[in-house]
Amino acid sequence: MKSYLAEAIGTFAHIFVGICAIHSSSSGLLLVAFAYGLTIAVKLLATGVISGDPLTGAV
Repeated sequence: MKSYLAEAIGTFAHIFVGICAIHSSSSGLLLVAFAYGLTIAVKLLATGVISGDPLTGAV
């Protein structure tokens, strides 16, 4: 159950940060890519121990 919750929170954070970065009108492509990359890095560090595969998009 912990792994499913970690996957759900990580996927939500990934989508939320991505949408916020894209929605920001002043952000360029580099900032959007940086936001996605930073979210993936945080997801790896935060849920890597709990969930075996922290980059799965389909929860």
